[in-house]
Amino acid sequence: MRLRRASVIATLSLLGLAETASTDRGWILWSQGVRDKTPITWFAIRAYPSLNDCKNALEEAAVGLQ
Repeated sequence: MRLRRASVIATLSLLGLAETASTDRGWILWSQGVRDKTPITWFAIRAYPSLNDCKNALEEAAVGLQ
């Protein structure tokens, strides 16, 4: 359960980073895992054509982790 909460926190923190992750191809949703209370490497989840699509994917991912 703690891993899921940490993942939700890490995922939700991405919203602030999404605004700086704009590319010619759209918006990139990033994630960072946590293992034994230590953050592990960031990785790209997927590119989306618009900020709204990226935000929607972020919300869906957060709901799935609860």
